[in-house]
Amino acid sequence: MINLIYITESARTIVEQYEFCLVHKLSNRITELKSDLLKIIKGQRHSEFRVDAVKRIQEIGKSKVGHPLLYQINYFESFQPGYYGPKVQVLVPETAIRLIAEDLGGIPLDMAKNVMNDSVEFGFYVHKDSNT
Repeated sequence: MINLIYITESARTIVEQYEFCLVHKLSNRITELKSDLLKIIKGQRHSEFRVDAVKRIQEIGKSKVGHPLLYQINYFESFQPGYYGPKVQVLVPETAIRLIAEDLGGIPLDMAKNVMNDSVEFGFYVHKDSNT
């Protein structure tokens, strides 16, 4: 693991410049994924995130999914997308692993998922919101 304590203020500025460039490129990259992501939502392409979301809905029942408090009590650790519903819970990580795969030269999606999971702490530190 990278020791992030030694990142200097100038390095932080470089990261902020990188983030600025990344945000401007990101929307185009996500737009290019639209077709693939629609197939996932329609069940035409396999997604572990979709399988997990469907399983959670079946476990607690559709009626409870519509009640945010009950849903959060049962699955407090899961991402709550508000009025976008469970589809966003599938689309956000699916988009992320596809972007990671592209960033790393087209690695397989299962490897990109591992990178996503292994880099959570790094992501929080480097892309930290000054308000949190």
